[in-house]
Amino acid sequence: MFFRKLAEGASRTEPERKLRVVEELERTMHGRLADVMRKRGLEPSEDEAHTRQLAAYGTQLGLLDWDELMKALSSPPDEIVRTAFVEEFASVVARVEETAPPDGRAIVREMTAHASATQAFIEAELRGDRGNTTQPIEDFLKELGVR
Repeated sequence: MFFRKLAEGASRTEPERKLRVVEELERTMHGRLADVMRKRGLEPSEDEAHTRQLAAYGTQLGLLDWDELMKALSSPPDEIVRTAFVEEFASVVARVEETAPPDGRAIVREMTAHASATQAFIEAELRGDRGNTTQPIEDFLKELGVR
């Protein structure tokens, strides 16, 4: 939802393409995690208030120019959003991976890799790299068999 709203606000073709790649990754991981939860007898649920907040924040950030957007993504000011972002998420998931049961380690590794790929994209954009900055995400999606 968040990256979809950002992509909808992107006015140039290349930024929109990049955000659609990140959105594809987020949507894919959401689905994979939900599948694992269902296999364990848990029913995934959405917090509607949180979803609305993320959508509104995505719409708001979608109005920024590209450099400002990347800066905002690397250091989101809103505590609700910050807790969902990659650096903190990756460190938490990495700790969980160490204690996960053997049949749960694959999804935890995937969540860590997804966060790392997203962080690599943001860092490359902040450095002003001119190549395909979404390549780490695209490579990971290929590893998952999505592309």
